[in-house]
Amino acid sequence: MSEIFLILDSQIKNTKILNLIRKFNVIYLYNKKKYKNQNSDASLFIEKTNHIKKHVIFVDDYRFNSIWHKKIYNIANKLVVIDDFFNKKIYCDFYINYKHKTDSKILKFQNNYNKRCKLLIGRKYIPLDDKLHKSQKNLKKRKINVMINFGNSFDFNKIKLFLKNFLKTKSKIDYNLFICIGVLAKNYKYLYNISKFNKNIILILHKLSLANYLNKTDLFIGSSGN
Repeated sequence: MSEIFLILDSQIKNTKILNLIRKFNVIYLYNKKKYKNQNSDASLFIEKTNHIKKHVIFVDDYRFNSIWHKKIYNIANKLVVIDDFFNKKIYCDFYINYKHKTDSKILKFQNNYNKRCKLLIGRKYIPLDDKLHKSQKNLKKRKINVMINFGNSFDFNKIKLFLKNFLKTKSKIDYNLFICIGVLAKNYKYLYNISKFNKNIILILHKLSLANYLNKTDLFIGSSGN
């Protein structure tokens, strides 16, 4: 099996994040230096990863366009770009944009992609965890499970009033409320008290994979990216 490498800008100091990525090979591009431009970054990427046999390179960075892509394109068997924007120049083997549907936007910006680039557009290309079930038709009826997940660095003060009003509501529905707390989350300590006195509220703290919870979820509340 091929090894997986994570190529990051600089040293991560957050121990919670370090614990999540510990199983991967991590390479940091910058120490005292800082990012300048795409050309210099691409050159540094090639230098720092020169010892690695590159089967597939996945690029997930809003700073980059075809300038960076073209310098990297020939050092890997396949170059895959994940991005949200259609109006950028892209140069790769596969372009993944799972947040949009295939529509007039593609036709409008079709000249932004090299001829060999295969466009993987739409929700069916979302990179989901293998542990997620494709169907829940055979599962027995149970409690209604609701998940709240606004990403890794959410400020939970933003939904404090919502949760207060939600808990005041006298519902006849039997439910569980899963609240996901990311490694960079802020102002979430009050949730401990809420969960302490409400057994149907489950806090999911600093989890890399949510597959086991998502398989049980009936209603998802979160940001569009999630």
